[in-house]
Amino acid sequence: MVNCGEECTRVTVPERVCIDGVIYTVTRIGKEAFKSSPFLQHIVLPPTLTSIGKGAFEGCSRLQELNLPQGVTEIGALAFHRCEALNSITMPSQLECVEKYIFYECHSLDFVAIPRGVREIGEGAFAGCSSLDSVRVPEGVESIGESAFSGCSSFDGITLPRSVQTIGRYAFFGCESLDKMAIPEGVNHICEGTFGRCKSLHTLTLPKGLKRLDEWSFWAIPSLTDVFCQAVEPPALHGDVFDKNIATLHVPAASVEAYKKSKWGKAFRKVRK
Repeated sequence: MVNCGEECTRVTVPERVCIDGVIYTVTRIGKEAFKSSPFLQHIVLPPTLTSIGKGAFEGCSRLQELNLPQGVTEIGALAFHRCEALNSITMPSQLECVEKYIFYECHSLDFVAIPRGVREIGEGAFAGCSSLDSVRVPEGVESIGESAFSGCSSFDGITLPRSVQTIGRYAFFGCESLDKMAIPEGVNHICEGTFGRCKSLHTLTLPKGLKRLDEWSFWAIPSLTDVFCQAVEPPALHGDVFDKNIATLHVPAASVEAYKKSKWGKAFRKVRK
């Protein structure tokens, strides 16, 4: 761990270091290398860097911005946890996974563009990023982890690509500014609490291949007015999924009666084509 004292506000990591007369190329920032350096505000990383370890900058509460070299292919879990002043970051194009809790509780972070090569957004990756108002999720992302965006209370828009197949429990829980959502066709199961307490959500589109919705997946959403479910067969509802009798359910014309006779009919104010 690097000891960044009170006078250490700016750090430049060199491309090479000399130890005992031997020159080494710097390719990795180690685990918890700058953890809890409260006075660190700016850091310059070398273009030779390929890896950033778990918790490397965790708790650097005054770190404001960071440009990650394009050669970085791996960033460990919790790498920027509680970097509360961090408001912008450029993520490298070769990254394949946004690890769990990587930006957890980065309260000033307001925009993130996820690189095209990413396949997975890990558990709690952006949880508690209360200033985050938009995220660009590229085609190719297949999995969004548990609580990945929970508590992103300024979050007012996101488009999920067709490649998404799984969305974890509580992934968007408490995204209070999110006003509409379309679930991609590849998703067949919506987990517990996924969109609970999204208090501004008024329009929801569910895919044709949806088979199951778990308890509280759309609970505590008083603003919800219209749900468009494209599934011909009513998906299974496990527990209390929706607030009862506050929204209109729109389904395929041939399926209206089937939905009315199922649990869906009891959950919605009106069922229509």
